[in-house]
Amino acid sequence: ANYSNNTATGTYAIDIRDVPTYGTKFIVECQPFYTGRKGAACFAEKMVTLQMARPSVPEQTVLGTKFDVQFIMLSAPPPLKADLYKEDQLIYSSADNTTVRLHDRTSRSAAPGDVVKPGDAEYTLPAGKYDVSYSTKDNEVWVMQLKATDATHRDSGTYKLNVHFANGNTISAKTAIEVRRILSSLPQDSISKMEEKNLDCVLYSQTNPTGVVWCTPGNKKCKAGEMLTANKTMHKSMYPVTTQ
Repeated sequence: ANYSNNTATGTYAIDIRDVPTYGTKFIVECQPFYTGRKGAACFAEKMVTLQMARPSVPEQTVLGTKFDVQFIMLSAPPPLKADLYKEDQLIYSSADNTTVRLHDRTSRSAAPGDVVKPGDAEYTLPAGKYDVSYSTKDNEVWVMQLKATDATHRDSGTYKLNVHFANGNTISAKTAIEVRRILSSLPQDSISKMEEKNLDCVLYSQTNPTGVVWCTPGNKKCKAGEMLTANKTMHKSMYPVTTQ
């Protein structure tokens, strides 16, 4: 508290970890104290109404093909609507309960009849599938959950939730997701005697890798390799295998 010109002012900080204890509405009381004695039997009170949104995690790196993001909202009365965006593209709106497909999930071919493999310039890795749910148990705590399957680097980015209220207030929360997907143009192959073949590893990621290591099954023998960046999201490494 600060005292100036016969006026004392103070602030009270609320830790969001205490919210389950307080609830979305509570009263804060202020009563003055003096050195060595209690102040007059007077106090001021203020009704506090919380409207808050936060993600379950502020950021995450996904090494598989699935990820799950939750946004938790605290509000009474309930939100008017909640919109979920990936960057500037709308994914879901509670107003009409519609999940928007962001990308075409088909891959392109270089020419009719050609087989396009991971690592080829013409290969297009499609985005994942989204399933969004929006629910509440007590009309005070609301949860929006995004579940992504078949996720790829195209699903990397900032996911933002905008929550709108009838009084015109809007609150936001966001989380950053990075998806890394490793593929091979030859997931299965055989090698005959006196033959050399190049194995490949294709990483689709928006972050450049710092290196690559090739290992035999069981990590019995490992060797550092070279990872070349073909474009902003595709990185390739080759490993020669020879049989005697």
